[in-house]
Amino acid sequence: MGLIFKFASTKEDFEKIYEVRHKILVKEEGFIPCTIEMESEDNAIHLMAIRDGKTVGVITLILDDGRGLPIEEYFDLAHIKKSRRAAEFRRFAVLPKEKGTETSVGLMTLAYEVAKKKGVKLIFIDLFKRKERDQKTYERMGFKMIGGYQVFNSEIVIMGLDIDKDAVYEISKEKAARRKVFVESLNKSPELKAFLTD
Repeated sequence: MGLIFKFASTKEDFEKIYEVRHKILVKEEGFIPCTIEMESEDNAIHLMAIRDGKTVGVITLILDDGRGLPIEEYFDLAHIKKSRRAAEFRRFAVLPKEKGTETSVGLMTLAYEVAKKKGVKLIFIDLFKRKERDQKTYERMGFKMIGGYQVFNSEIVIMGLDIDKDAVYEISKEKAARRKVFVESLNKSPELKAFLTD
């Protein structure tokens, strides 16, 4: 069966997303349980990676629909957004054996592709300051440090990606070629392929 990616759409999908979030974000990374609840708004797109029938990774894309992004509860982004369409990557969680594999790269690439298809120009993410390795990963994708805040006695950094100026998928021919191969591989998921190619 291998690895497939899909949009979450059923109650069972959402339960599996919560299970992965809880296992990784709460038990391993120290998130407070109430902070990993499912976003149910219509501006939330939940993506799943499934390997051999088991959910092994999840990411949520929140689109700014005029109500602002969750991150803006803690940090003002108006001076950066300047009326451009924005989105936020939230609650990215991948099982340990899948980190650094096509699962984690695939989820990030897929979230990027969905955001781009939705007309997003800026993508934001926040993460624990202590997660320096993750910060470096996002920097390789083109994300830049833009600020930070403190919540629940934790220091959080905010990173942003300007798709038109900084996205390595747009400015690096090698990464663009890899992205194209990945997107073409989505034929295992007709729903995703139809969304990304129409």
